[in-house]
Amino acid sequence: MHCRITCLITAGSICGMLGGCASTGTPSPDDHQPTDRIVLTGGSAANSKGAPGGGGIGNDIGLVVHATDSYTGINTRINGPTSSIMDTLSGVYQDLGIPIGTRMSTTGQIGNRDYRVPGHSLKNIQLSRFVDCGQAPMAGRRADVDEIRLNVISTITPGRDSGSVVNTYVAAFARPLTSSSDPTQCASTGVLEGLINGRLVKVFGGGAAH
Repeated sequence: MHCRITCLITAGSICGMLGGCASTGTPSPDDHQPTDRIVLTGGSAANSKGAPGGGGIGNDIGLVVHATDSYTGINTRINGPTSSIMDTLSGVYQDLGIPIGTRMSTTGQIGNRDYRVPGHSLKNIQLSRFVDCGQAPMAGRRADVDEIRLNVISTITPGRDSGSVVNTYVAAFARPLTSSSDPTQCASTGVLEGLINGRLVKVFGGGAAH
């Protein structure tokens, strides 16, 4: 993970721990905001993984493990002007199977803030490579079994010596396909950002931003 994760273990009513049940609609994702997500719940699957500190949690059905991630995306220096990078990014997103939902030349932003991913993969790569949504009891990685809505945005800003800096940010929401429960926030693994920015480096040249 490229994020700092702080885990809080709680037991009892999930709605109580979350401060009440919100509506079941998918929230509008906010770029670069801390992510609060459920990474583990009580049950046989949780018991097989074990609780932090070595304790078993399989019999504690009400137990929920939360994680808070502070993540601002990945910055890469690109040896090219903003206008050329924007057009190339459009092709990169389309090649990865991500339709362009946001394109603003005035702010240098391109991507999709609410993409419902079909088939749990992008270009035959499982979504669990890109986002961590935690484990679902008896079902495995939630990113590979739940409905996933991706927030993928690249922002281009002028850099030094006529170059540019591209920040690519990824987050997601997960919700079981057969449930109307509130969505759970997911955190990025950094892989998708690396793929997107890496394509730009191959075209224009560049490297890690300082």
